[in-house]
Amino acid sequence: MGRILVVDDNEQICELVKDVVESWGHTVYAAAEGRNCLDIVARELPDIILLDVMLPGLSGYEVCKKLKENPQTRNIFVIMMTALSDIEDRIHGFKVGADNFLIKPINYEELQAIINKLLKDKLCADTMEPRKGVVNVLNKIMCTIGDKRLNSLVSNELLYAKKLADNLSLNEETEDRLMAAIILQHAGIIMAADEADLLDVGLKLLEDLRLIEWLKPVLLYSANNTANADYEELKAKIKLTGLETEADILTVVNRFSWLLSQKDDNINLSLSLLKREGATKGYNSDILKRLEQIINDEKILSTIK
Repeated sequence: MGRILVVDDNEQICELVKDVVESWGHTVYAAAEGRNCLDIVARELPDIILLDVMLPGLSGYEVCKKLKENPQTRNIFVIMMTALSDIEDRIHGFKVGADNFLIKPINYEELQAIINKLLKDKLCADTMEPRKGVVNVLNKIMCTIGDKRLNSLVSNELLYAKKLADNLSLNEETEDRLMAAIILQHAGIIMAADEADLLDVGLKLLEDLRLIEWLKPVLLYSANNTANADYEELKAKIKLTGLETEADILTVVNRFSWLLSQKDDNINLSLSLLKREGATKGYNSDILKRLEQIINDEKILSTIK
């Protein structure tokens, strides 16, 4: 059974909806205005919120927007209840993150069906491991069975990818995708017999995962094989899916990390070689400049300490 919060400034409607939903076996909370709703959500973290649009103080739209902008509450399902049937009002609701709409007077069979579906979706989501957790576990496994050189290689890539992500103010999801790409890319190194088939083995390991759909073109692109007949097609696909930043960062940090491993961690020499190579292979110049700035900042900080 679920935890449901009913928010409506009409006391009679609020109590009626609360009683009906409780009769279905759910735990139900009630609020009469927006700020009280936010307080209850912070305290109880319900599974679903039945949220009236017309509320005193903060409107239902404003409350929904705040909930969806907060990482702690954005996954709570919001069903907006409204007497307004205008399509523009519904579009506005979806824009602020509403998951569904109910038109007053409420059809309780419809409400029950929506609640049951959303709770089923939540159960499914709760049993799925978050991407970051999977990546962290894979990293631990690689550190356990990989050699020191490989662990250093991956650590450097993760370090500079994270710094570039922060420098570019990338969102959490984009940063997670970047970390996943780096870890999963190197999973093939442990399994491959020689360097020639590293990428093929890595992609083979990932073929049963849904993320292979976006990860494969990014990894192929980051290999920067401009002689590959499919290279331009890869660039077009990456641009279409909005993964250009991830691909460009992965290309640069992957190559920089490899150069560091070959040049005894000589950062200045590795950066100089990377810039020279980037000019001929077409690495993203903005990413290269940002990496250089990050490295220069590190030097300054090290002298201060």
